Amino acid sequence: MGIYTQAGDNSYSQIGDNSNVPSTYYKKMHFAYLDYEEKTVEIEENYQIDLNRLKYIFSSMNAYNNEKTYELGEIKYESLDEELILVNETGLITAKKDASGITKVKIEDITNGYETYLTVIVNRIENTDTVLYIYNVEDLIKFRNSVNTGDTYAGKTVYLMNDLDLKDICGGHIGSWTPIGDTSVNGELTFSGTFEGNNHSIDNLYIDRMSSYQGLFGSINNGKIMNLELKNGSISVGNVKTSSGAGAFAGAVTNGSIISCINKNVTISGGSRVGGIARFFIREINSKIFWK
Repeated sequence: MGIYTQAGDNSYSQIGDNSNVPSTYYKKMHFAYLDYEEKTVEIEENYQIDLNRLKYIFSSMNAYNNEKTYELGEIKYESLDEELILVNETGLITAKKDASGITKVKIEDITNGYETYLTVIVNRIENTDTVLYIYNVEDLIKFRNSVNTGDTYAGKTVYLMNDLDLKDICGGHIGSWTPIGDTSVNGELTFSGTFEGNNHSIDNLYIDRMSSYQGLFGSINNGKIMNLELKNGSISVGNVKTSSGAGAFAGAVTNGSIISCINKNVTISGGSRVGGIARFFIREINSKIFWK
């Protein structure tokens, strides 16, 4: 908070005999402080500080309202606990992985010399034996790797908690996405749980492999994918005409479902054995596809 004074325009003060004498003691006292509209935020993954909610508040100790004004200057952000949260130069607050607790972010106008604080409560939902939460690409890769080392996730639900972009881990100059349940490594690998997309999206899926059952998921057996959108990707298995194929969401689905999912501009190519959603639905009496 800043305090500044200003001589009042009443230049006389009344004394005991009811006479008036010139006075320099009467001053206007003003208070100014930097204020963020939200005092506390609760996050699971991140929060963007909005400069439209940051302003100066002024008050005066008398009736004179000739207030001094400030315009926001250069703003600097600082996390008071970098073991819990990080904040970048644009004011994006990101919770550290597997962290929960309470801390503050210092918001400083270094041009005018004022500051305020935002309380941040990090409340990540913890994984359990039957539930897994995916907050970022790192979590998705960890989940993929666990399936590809033999965990089928049968009886478990995986929740996608944010939109994800795969551009930094797969692409024409980086390499292909390895499917979740990659049968090219082991024909027994499969996903048998529920993947709940929570109406989030996964962008820039890229696959270019001469191999069977390619997609975000390779093989699904007694499992399902729900409420997920794939955007702006490319999947190719060349001109393979054997038992291989590709689909945006899965290469093969056995006794499973893909429900309320959207392919938005993910192209699939590779001979005749490709599909916009999935390549194979095996035992179709028990395998279903629903889309928005």
